Amino acid sequence: MSHVLTVHRISGSETCLSAPSQQSAKSKTIPHIPTEVEVIDVDSVEGNTAVTKGQPRRSPHLTSCKGVDITMPNGVSPYAAYPFMLHELYSLPWGLQIAGNQLTLRSIHCRGPVRSSSVGTVCLDCEKLRNNDILKGILKRIETGVDAHCALVYQPIAGLIELVRKKNQKIDNMRLMKLTISRKVSTRTGTLDDYKKFVMALSEGKVQRVDALI
Repeated sequence: MSHVLTVHRISGSETCLSAPSQQSAKSKTIPHIPTEVEVIDVDSVEGNTAVTKGQPRRSPHLTSCKGVDITMPNGVSPYAAYPFMLHELYSLPWGLQIAGNQLTLRSIHCRGPVRSSSVGTVCLDCEKLRNNDILKGILKRIETGVDAHCALVYQPIAGLIELVRKKNQKIDNMRLMKLTISRKVSTRTGTLDDYKKFVMALSEGKVQRVDALI
């Protein structure tokens, strides 16, 4: 059942509200004051108010901080090029995430949601990582490579594998050299034994033995 509210707008500054009832026909009127009557559907007003109040309030212009994306050289995988052990040696102010071949860094003080007025979709703490000296050194070594004489903690996985490969190759070469030297020593030892026998035969003056050695 629809309810109707009658609004009496008085030509002055006051407004008189009255709701219909069983005695509406006997309701008193204000004499000698011109009024304007406007009918308002109460149910319609209340329904619109309920819909408006029921809508959730959202905070526009907020988005999640995506962190700092690190661009790797062509053909270089972050799994092979990033020196993970530095996080064990130093208290670095960032964490990392690798999705596919994309390396992303996030500050340990990352603020999470950021306003669109910030630098892109990166919070200020994450954006400051680009000026970190340690990170600059890491990116330079990823691009140019790590010196073989550098401490192993600075080596990425690929660098450690390459060092082990070179060491194994050097060990194999040394083993081959040892085997070659052993064979040469064995041959020369046999020759030396024959020479000793020859000298002993000559010293004894036995011609038959000398002929056999010759």
